[in-house]
Amino acid sequence: MSDRKLIQDYLVNLQRFLSRLNNLEADDVIREIESHIYDSIELAEANGEQVDISAMLERFGSPRQLAEQY
Repeated sequence: MSDRKLIQDYLVNLQRFLSRLNNLEADDVIREIESHIYDSIELAEANGEQVDISAMLERFGSPRQLAEQY
């Protein structure tokens, strides 16, 4: 599975668990998390690190766990 597909699947699952929020709030959360993901990738690459997308997403927690914080 491609890195982009892993990220998109993660965000789709997160969106599903954010269903208790109104659409505007849920969209804001998704944009915020997506930004954090890509910022983390850029930072790792800038530091010359190999980026393991699966491991990085695990550090964010499961989509359900992350949604519970909102």
